[in-house]
Amino acid sequence: EIAVFDKPPIVAYGSMETSQFYPSDAEDDDELDEDDDEMDEEAIERKKQKERKKKFFAMVGELKGKGEIGGKEAKMLEKLFVKRDEAVVRAFEQYVDAPDPEKFIERVEEFINKHDAIDDKVKKAKEEAAKKKKQAEEKAKKAKNATADKANKLKNAIPLVGSEDQGDGKAQTGDGSAAGGGVSGDVGPGKTQSSNNMHDTKGTAGLTTDDGSQSHRSMSRADSSVADAPDMDMMEAGDEQGDYEEADGKIGDADAIGGEDDELPDRKEIVDTADGKPNPEWLLLRAHRLYDCPLEESTEQVYGKTGAWEPRFADAFDEVPLYRGTIRNFKQLDAEVVGILKCKVKLFRLEDLAVAEARGDEQRYLDMAELKRGKEVPYAVPDVNENFPQQNVEIRIYLLKAFQMTPSQVVDGIAQSNNWVRLSLGSEDWDWRKYYDCVTSLNPHFYRCGKIQAKLPGAGRLHVQLMHEQDWGPANAVRDVVGGLGDSLTSTMIGETIVDLEDRWFCEEWKAKTVHKPRETRELTDPKNPGISVGKFMMIVDAVLKVDADDSPEKDVNIAGRQMPLEMRLIIWNLRNLSPKDGYTSNVKVTCQLLGWGRVKETDQDIGVKQTRNAMFNYRIKFKGIKYPSPDPTVPAKDFMMRIAVWHTSFPLPGPDVSIAEGILPLQPLFQECMQRNLGKTSADDMEIVDLEPDKPKDKEADEEGTKYPFRWYKLCHPGGPGCKVHKDFRPAGYDFVKNYQAEIQLTCQVMPRAKARAIP
Repeated sequence: EIAVFDKPPIVAYGSMETSQFYPSDAEDDDELDEDDDEMDEEAIERKKQKERKKKFFAMVGELKGKGEIGGKEAKMLEKLFVKRDEAVVRAFEQYVDAPDPEKFIERVEEFINKHDAIDDKVKKAKEEAAKKKKQAEEKAKKAKNATADKANKLKNAIPLVGSEDQGDGKAQTGDGSAAGGGVSGDVGPGKTQSSNNMHDTKGTAGLTTDDGSQSHRSMSRADSSVADAPDMDMMEAGDEQGDYEEADGKIGDADAIGGEDDELPDRKEIVDTADGKPNPEWLLLRAHRLYDCPLEESTEQVYGKTGAWEPRFADAFDEVPLYRGTIRNFKQLDAEVVGILKCKVKLFRLEDLAVAEARGDEQRYLDMAELKRGKEVPYAVPDVNENFPQQNVEIRIYLLKAFQMTPSQVVDGIAQSNNWVRLSLGSEDWDWRKYYDCVTSLNPHFYRCGKIQAKLPGAGRLHVQLMHEQDWGPANAVRDVVGGLGDSLTSTMIGETIVDLEDRWFCEEWKAKTVHKPRETRELTDPKNPGISVGKFMMIVDAVLKVDADDSPEKDVNIAGRQMPLEMRLIIWNLRNLSPKDGYTSNVKVTCQLLGWGRVKETDQDIGVKQTRNAMFNYRIKFKGIKYPSPDPTVPAKDFMMRIAVWHTSFPLPGPDVSIAEGILPLQPLFQECMQRNLGKTSADDMEIVDLEPDKPKDKEADEEGTKYPFRWYKLCHPGGPGCKVHKDFRPAGYDFVKNYQAEIQLTCQVMPRAKARAIP
C-alpha cells in the first residue's frame, strides 16, 4: 500500500474492549448465577433419583406381592438400591428397558444369596460377641466381689492412715476412694492411685483377654514391706476387673462385622469408553482425562472449576485478532483473521493524594485487578525477558486417532483414505511417512508420538494436518518419485487443527503441575471451507525443556499388541452316563487341549467304570502362558477353543486308546470378561477370578480343603458322528444329540490374571 501524508501503511488492524480489564462486581454476579444453575441441576438430579427410587420400590413391591421374592429379599434389594449398588442398579435399568421379572431375579439372585451368607455370618458373630460379653460380665462381677472382700479384710487388719489433707485423721472410703497402708486418692473401677509407699516401675505387663487380644498397661510394684502386700493384691484384683470391663465395651463390637461393611460395592474408576467397558486404550491412558473439545474451549459450565482450562489459558496472554481490509463474512469471523497480537494489558489507578501523604510518599499507580483481591501492587516497569524468557522446548504430540472423517477418495465404489500426519511449527516440520506407513481407514488409529522443536515465546502456533495420500493404482511407484518433488502433487489435506503452544507453556498449572496431560478432541477443518468440520482428532499435547528431554522420555502409547497374561484352571470332577467300550466297563481318562496354546494335558485313569457308576477324577489342570487378546488374532487356532476328549485305555495291556466322546468348548467370552474386569488393577487382592457360570446357583462342588467351586455338566458325543455304532440304542436315522450322547462331564473352569494365580497357587 502507498503511504498517505507520510503515515505508515496499515498492514493489519484489531481492536479489543478495555471494559473487560476494569474490575467490577459483574463477575461475582456471574458466579452467583452459575451457582444457582448448579443448584438447579442438583435439584433436577435429586428429583430424578427420587423418581427412580419410587419406581424401584414399586417394582419390588409388585414382585413381593406376586410371591416372586420374599420380604427379606425385598428389604435387601431396597437397601442395596439406596446405597446405589452397581449390580442392583444395572439390573433395574435393564428391567426398565425390557421388563422381565424372571430375568431381574436371575440377575440379582446370586447377589442376594451372597448377602444372605453375609447376614448369617454377621448374626453368628453377634451371637458369639453376646456370649463373650456375658462371660465378661460374670467375671467382672466375681472380680468386684473379690475386691470388696479384700478391702474388708484390709480394713480389719490394718489401721487406717489418713493423708496429710485429712485434718480429722480419718480416711474416707467408698466408691471413689481406697483405704490401705499409706494409700489415698480417687480409685475408680479397676484403678488405684499410689502414694509415697508405692513406686512405679518402667516395665509394662501384657494382659490377655478371653478373645486372645492383649492389653498393655503400666503396673506398679510394691515395696518389700509386709504392710503393702495386701494392698498389692487389691491392685491386681482391680486391674483384672478393669480388663473385663474394657472387654465388656469393646471386644464384642470389634469382633462383630456389620452387614453394611460388606454391602457397599468397591470403589471403581470411571470408564470413559463408548460402551462403558474397559479396553486397552483405557488401560493405557486412563490417567489422562478425556475432553470432548480442545482444552482452550473447556469451560467451567461444562467441566467445573477444577476441570476447565479456558480461564487458566486466558490468564497467560491477552490476544487481539488481526484483520486486513473489510470483513466480508461476520458469520465466519475466524476465517478472516490474518494474525494474532499477543500482549498483556493491565490497568492502574492513581492512589489518592491523602493516602499518599499519610504514608509520607509520592502517589503510586496501583494495579486495579490486584486491588479487587485486596492487594496493593504498585506499577513497575516490566521486564519482558524476565517474565517470558525464551527457552528451547521439545513439543510432543501424541497422535491417538481420528474419526467422523469425510472420505477423501472412492476406489471401486468404496470410500477410503490413506492417512498420514504432518506437524508444522514455524520452519520446523514432522512427517509421519518418514517413520511409519500410511494408515488406510476412515477412522484411522495412529497411537504414536510426533516430536518437534520450538523456541517459546516465538513461533507458537502448531499446525496438525491430517493428509491423504492419493492412490494411483499400478502407478504408485511413480507417485512415490513424484512425491519427492512436493506433497501437493501426490497428497491432499483432509483437515487441520491449530494448537497455541504459548498459552500452555506459560500456564504454570499445565506446564508443571499437570503430570498426565489431558486427552483432547479437536475439530479438523479445511482452510478452503472454514467453519465446516471434516472430522475429529484425539491427541495429547505435551512439552518439556530440551535439556530435560533425555531424562523424561516420551510415553509409549502404542496399544497394538498389548495383552494381559492370564491363567486358566480346569477341574474335572466326574463323568456320568458313560458308554462302555470293553463289554460293560471302560478304563477312562480325559484329555484337554486349549487349541493353539501348547500340548495336550490329561488326567489319571479310572479303571472299570460302568454306565451306572460315575467316573471320579477330581483332577485340576492348569494352562499357563496365555495372553489375551491373542498375539495373532488372524490364526483361527487361537480363538480360545478347548477340546475335551474322553478315552478308553487298554490298561493293563499295551495298545492304542479308543475314543468314547469329545466336544469343543468356546472360552473366548470367559477370557474377555476376565480382562475387562481386571484392567487397571495392580494388586492381586483387587483382581477378580471369572468362573464358568453354573446352570443353577447351587451347583457347587467342594475340594479337600472345603473350598467350593461352581460347576456345569456338558454332554459329549462321539467324534465320528451319526455313522458310528457305539451304543446299543443307536439309530442311524434321526440322530438326536440329546438322546445319543456318549458321556456327560462335570467341569469347573476359572480364568484369572497371572498375578492373582501366583498369589493363590
